[in-house]
Parts: sequence; C-alpha cells; structure tokens
Amino acid sequence: MMKRIKLYIAMSLDGYIATRDGNINWLSAVEGEGDNGYFAFFSSIDTVVMGRLTYEWILKNNTYFPYAQQKCYVVTSKKMPSIGNVHFIEGDFKEIADKLREETEKDICLIGGAQLFEGFLQLGEVDDLIISIAPIILGDGIRLFTDFHEASYWQLTKTATYNQFAELTYKKKEES
Repeated sequence: MMKRIKLYIAMSLDGYIATRDGNINWLSAVEGEGDNGYFAFFSSIDTVVMGRLTYEWILKNNTYFPYAQQKCYVVTSKKMPSIGNVHFIEGDFKEIADKLREETEKDICLIGGAQLFEGFLQLGEVDDLIISIAPIILGDGIRLFTDFHEASYWQLTKTATYNQFAELTYKKKEES
C-alpha cells in the first residue's frame, strides 16, 4: 500500500502559518480543546519531515523534542550527522518523497515550513492536507500557500471542530 504524505498544519483565518520572523507563539494564545486531535493524528503516522528552520525553532521553543516517537527527517542543504531519531537529509523533494514512502511503515507527515511544503506540493507529492484554522487574523507573516504553484484540486473528506479551531481534511483529487 502506498504511503501517503500529509501536511498537518495550523493557519490563521487570513492564511498565515507564522509571523514574518517565523514565530508561531500566537497559536498558544488561542484556546483549544485538549490536544485538538493532535495525538490521534500522530498515532497514524510514523515519520515526520520538516525544514531546518522549523527544527531549530522547535529546539529553541520546547523543553523536549515532541517527535521523539517518530522517525524524523530534517530537509537541509547543510551536511549534518544524525542525532538520535533525527536524520538530516538533502536532495530534491521527489527523491525524498520516494525514499520515505519506500522506507516507512505508516504515513508521512510534513510539519513545516512553507518552503518545504511548497516544494512537495509543486511536485504533486502531497496527498492530504489537514489544516486547522485558528480564530485569529495575523495581518502579515508567512503564508501557507504562495503564488507560484499551479492549480491543484482537492476533495474535502472530513471536518472537525475543537473549541475555537476548525480542522479541514482534504484528499488530493486524481487528475482526470
């Protein structure tokens, strides 16, 4: 069975995933309900993929590494040795997607950042979007979607609400 690559991310009502300087602390200011479906989702995957800036932000802003239970790949142009379950990889997004789909037992989660997601999306390597919309308008920052990719079509497969958040799950529509 083909492993699916899923984007799991929160964004503001106006489409931003972070402030201009990459900060996501605004998410903590929005009251949620329990884990907002986070643990149920993460039990369905065994691999997370992130960019180097996201990895560094996580290390700087957490007292523990939240992805210690999954295989973790950090996409970077810097050669770096693995640290525990964190592996630093380089290459084009198509090669990375093919390698991860072959090596993992469960699905794969992209958690950030915007350049990583855009790279996978442009190559058609994102199968599902799980977007939690937070009730905040940031007005400026890093957008989830940029203006330089081709149109792609998605089918809404699930909606959920977690107190103040609306979670939308989309599956990529097969081209006809």
